Amino acid sequence: MAKVGRPSTYNETLANKICEYRASGLSIRKIAEKPGMPGTYTIMRWRGAYPEFAQRYESAWKQAIESDMDSLVDLADEANSKNHNAVRLRVDTRKWVASKILHNLYGDRIEHDVSGRVTLVMEQLAKPKGAGTIDSDRDED
Repeated sequence: MAKVGRPSTYNETLANKICEYRASGLSIRKIAEKPGMPGTYTIMRWRGAYPEFAQRYESAWKQAIESDMDSLVDLADEANSKNHNAVRLRVDTRKWVASKILHNLYGDRIEHDVSGRVTLVMEQLAKPKGAGTIDSDRDED
C-alpha cells in the first residue's frame, strides 16, 4: 500500500540545523518561522518518527536551558524601576521551564519523612487441613 501525503523532507542537514537553532535558544515556533524550515507540526512529527533526531533535539533543548540558567544573573542585572516586573517574569519563566525539563538539577527537592509503626502478620500459607497453630505443631523437648 502506498503512503498517502507529501514525501517527507527530513534529512540530516535540516535536522542538524533545527537542533542548532534549538540549542541556541529558539523555540520550535521561531524555528518554523525561519526560511527553509518545516512547520512546527512537522518538527514534532519528526521527533516521533526519527528516534536519533528526537535524541539530538532533546539534547539541544537541554543545552538551551542550561544556557538560559547561566544567563539568569545577567538578566536580573538588567532590571530597573521601569522593567523589573518584565524581568522577573522572564527569570521566573526560565526557572520554571528548567525545573520541569531538568528537574534533577533545577527542580524542587522533595524529601519524604516517613515515621510510624509497622505490624507484620505472618500466616501459615500451606497449612494442612486440621492442623493446629504454629506453636502446637512444634515438638517440645
